[in-house]
Amino acid sequence: MLLKTKLIGCIITHNEEIHIARSISSLKSLNIPVMVIDSYSTDKTFSIARNMNAIVIRNEFIDFGIQRAFAINKAKELDFEWMIFLDADEYLTEELKNEISSTKLDLDIDGFRIKRKVFWNGKWLKYGGYYPIRFLRIFNINKASLSRGINEHILVCGKVQDLNFDFVDDNLHGIDRWIQKHIKYSSYESEEWICNGLSGLTLQYRILRSIPLILQPVVYFIYRVIIRGGFRNGINGIWFFMFHSVVLIGLTAFKYSNRIKKS
Repeated sequence: MLLKTKLIGCIITHNEEIHIARSISSLKSLNIPVMVIDSYSTDKTFSIARNMNAIVIRNEFIDFGIQRAFAINKAKELDFEWMIFLDADEYLTEELKNEISSTKLDLDIDGFRIKRKVFWNGKWLKYGGYYPIRFLRIFNINKASLSRGINEHILVCGKVQDLNFDFVDDNLHGIDRWIQKHIKYSSYESEEWICNGLSGLTLQYRILRSIPLILQPVVYFIYRVIIRGGFRNGINGIWFFMFHSVVLIGLTAFKYSNRIKKS
């Protein structure tokens, strides 16, 4: 049996009219149904998705984990067994499409990990530890669970296999929108940190969060740019890691410390 049998694509959206057609087209080229879980967009996201014959379901956004769990339950109700998740600003490379289309399911495989290729400001962030990182994006929905609410990861209880080719993360919004998005993420991250401590973080972030708050953005920047070679991306990559260290790492730590003081 081919992997794409009983496979449904899923995208979670809110005001993604600039991205949604690209993402839906990418999944539809696998000849599979596409489901969009939209949190009441106020732009053209909903109508674009409907016009592209996607299954569009509106659901109020609480956090990413809850939204993805909602999507998985809807896929079960529609009698699908497998799901491929993309964010609205992501798409599949042609090589990955061909690989998915020709991959056969083994009875003991419950998920597939795919390499993410991140672009920022139109350029690939090849260095700095962002590539190649693999994410479990194709999985048996009956074996799946979610790790946390923000920056959540799909987990499966069975064997996972790596695919060879990439999906692309290429956000077309400007830097202002990117900063706004990560300011919002910093609130989610600080809430997760308060609720769960360091237990829900990767080893890398547990080490980072154990460092004094004021030093975390500097340490993160040095780690990405110098230790992991992010300077090899050129000035574009250096700007990316600077923004990321200040906006997400620094602001998360700042919001966390303020909330602890108030509690």
